[in-house]
Amino acid sequence: MVRGSSTPRTMGGKRWTPRGAVVLAVLLLVCCSAGCPHRSWASPYRAFFPRIETISTAELHDQLFTSTLVDVRSRFEFDVVHIARSINLPLETGQFADRIGRLVPVQDDLQLVLIGNDPDCSRAFEAAGIARSQGISQVRVYDAGVFSWLHAHPERTRLMGESPARLEMVLPLASHQRRRLSFEQLAAEAEKPESILIDVRNFYQRHRVPRDLPYRAIETEALLAAIGDRIWANQRLLIFDEDGSRSHWLHLFLRAAGFSDFFFLEGGMNGVPLARQMLIAENVDESISINQQRLRDSLNTLWELGQTSEFLTYVLSCLRRENIAFVQAIQAAAQLDITMEQIRELSRNLATGGQARFFDAGEYFVYQVDPLLAWKGDQRGLNWQRRVSQYHQRYLSLP
Repeated sequence: MVRGSSTPRTMGGKRWTPRGAVVLAVLLLVCCSAGCPHRSWASPYRAFFPRIETISTAELHDQLFTSTLVDVRSRFEFDVVHIARSINLPLETGQFADRIGRLVPVQDDLQLVLIGNDPDCSRAFEAAGIARSQGISQVRVYDAGVFSWLHAHPERTRLMGESPARLEMVLPLASHQRRRLSFEQLAAEAEKPESILIDVRNFYQRHRVPRDLPYRAIETEALLAAIGDRIWANQRLLIFDEDGSRSHWLHLFLRAAGFSDFFFLEGGMNGVPLARQMLIAENVDESISINQQRLRDSLNTLWELGQTSEFLTYVLSCLRRENIAFVQAIQAAAQLDITMEQIRELSRNLATGGQARFFDAGEYFVYQVDPLLAWKGDQRGLNWQRRVSQYHQRYLSLP
């Protein structure tokens, strides 16, 4: 049976959910303008799922009562906060395909809207591909996510079992500035045995890293789960993102979870001096495997599109790991003697031909190359097989 909103547990006479205080603090801070301006941007996963339609916050608000809203996050995340009238079908359970398929007879003319946390969350896009494979045609993804909705429409949000959401419960952050370190301070702390340096960025952001510093790549959602379980509670956590924008709500999460020894890099990776930055490809010692027959076929197909074939070989030379390539826009334009707009056009040609999907991040472009064409690393493992299936079934074969 599909599960919708449920009444939280009772603890000490108050309505509550497991680890509720921790996530409540996170969500409220994200959604409040005080000390942490609300930000909105398109999800990079749009480029990797080109056949999946998205819906904006304004559109969803207007169509709230003519849509079936499915939240694909974990049950715990859903219990803490969710959009009013949404139901919870966690993607992580492994039963999502079967459960979403049961909605087909009752969908009729209603559109299905799938919901994740924020633009950096890929789960809603993955769920949309599964939903379409189950015969649901009107599928859209709300990639702004629950955090943006809570900020925009607290009156249509259930927070800790109550609606409207009470944003005034945000905890003060007067001490936040004391938790922010310059790069020089953070580098000194990172060398201490009790410290753990954590990079919370997603794969499409992690094209450059601090040079000569021992860091762990742990994406935000995984970090939240680990801290909620009090992993590393007795160690000093040094955390950085791309631009420092996540430090405010991570601060509140850590404090609510009982952590006291943690700091953030001022400005995130953008605060690292250029001399102390390193392209991640410089630190990876893996060979690139290229299917020569598939490459020749691709080059022959792209030959009529001018420089596209040459551009494809350039992209393949920039593979960083697995089938992900990062292309520095200015460097590529100089080496290939082309403009930024030509890079975009050539990238669109590769997407049309099926050789690669791309995301335009301004200063650089991220490409997800057909893993049957090229791959950096071991092609014998299950990860390569999963990437092949993902690329060809989800990106190229969606109805």
